[in-house]
Amino acid sequence: MKKDYLLIIGGLVPLLFSLFVLNYFLKDDRKDLFESAKLLDSKSYPNIKEGDFVKFSGILSQKNSFVKDKYVLAVKEKFVKGQNGKRSDWFREEFYFQTLFVESSGVPTFEINVANDYLPCGNEVQISDSIPKKSRVLGIISGVNVSAVGRVTSINPLRLDTGHSLCTGSIEDYDSYLRKKNLGYLFILICIALPSLGLIYFGFFKERKIKPE
Repeated sequence: MKKDYLLIIGGLVPLLFSLFVLNYFLKDDRKDLFESAKLLDSKSYPNIKEGDFVKFSGILSQKNSFVKDKYVLAVKEKFVKGQNGKRSDWFREEFYFQTLFVESSGVPTFEINVANDYLPCGNEVQISDSIPKKSRVLGIISGVNVSAVGRVTSINPLRLDTGHSLCTGSIEDYDSYLRKKNLGYLFILICIALPSLGLIYFGFFKERKIKPE
């Protein structure tokens, strides 16, 4: 019985890629943070202290200034065509961020900040100045509902660092988004890993028919 090295290599390459996906999945801790964080409301607010992680849902206040056209938060992206085996994709080019004011029931208006390389998230994100396969602007307007997990950086005034977690929609929408994202990671892993292991198995153990000379 001879090993079929082409099958083995063909199985190892996607399997290594699945390990990369798994590593990214393990680094995405938003679901764990969401489940362990306190809900920011009238009951929890008096006991919150700096360093705590809280989850919240509220409305982007009309007090927020426009940073790009009608948006209070926006990112400009450019389309880069893939070369040398790399796939084509959108890349962040310019950021229009600011400290945002959020209004939530039972809690005084508080301030939030996002990560330096944040990408707008959720069904209420709008796209404008779009030139197909060239450039576009992703933005969020004031008045929409947003949810996130944030670390308390100040009590008076209340300020939160939300990192990459901010999404438009309710807290239930945010929970559903995180669940679907986790299931997406697992689906990718299963779809890649199982066929890859099959190829490796056949490469090692399947008997090849050798034509007589």
